Order: sequence, then structure tokens, then C-alpha cells
Amino acid sequence: VTAPYRAVVIVEDGVRTGGIGEALEKLLRTARPDLQVGVLAFQESVLADKELLPGFVGTRREILEAAALSPGHIAGEVRRLRALARKSGTDADSALFPAEFTGRHP
Repeated sequence: VTAPYRAVVIVEDGVRTGGIGEALEKLLRTARPDLQVGVLAFQESVLADKELLPGFVGTRREILEAAALSPGHIAGEVRRLRALARKSGTDADSALFPAEFTGRHP
């Protein structure tokens, strides 16, 4: 599944530690040491924060923003991986998108 990519962002709507995102990250790093992997998920410290949960009442958007899982945070992780690709001499777009999406073919 990751063959055409040089970077993957995993976004999990659950806890990072012991979650599916962490398991996928470990699997991908073992199978593809060259692959840049970013994982975004709820941190246990966020869930334990008394201001957030269990007493936090807010919209899903507010909770995701507080947990750094908002669309803006996801976009930031994509930008971070693109910057890493640039530093390593990899074409930034091909690092995240296969040729059929960028219009560029090797």
C-alpha cells in the first residue's frame, strides 16, 4: 500500500499509546525504514487533563483543536514531512503523493 509513497501521515481518533496508529507506525518503520511516518492521535496527557476530559464540554471541533488533531494540525504534519523530504533531497510532492496525483512520472 505504501510502495508509491515516501511519507505517510496516520491520523487516529483514539489514544496514541497502544493504539492502531502506533502499531501501524511500528509495522511501517520495520517494513520500510526509508518511509517518513507521522502519527497524530490523542495523547494520554491530553485525556488526563482535567480541563479537557472528563469534565470538558465542547464541540468535536473544539476537542480536536485542543488535542492537536484539527485539520490545521494535520496540514501542519503534512508540511513537516514535506520539509523533511526537501532536506533529504526528495521531491516534496512525490514524497507524499504518487505520480498519478502529481502528474509527474519518474
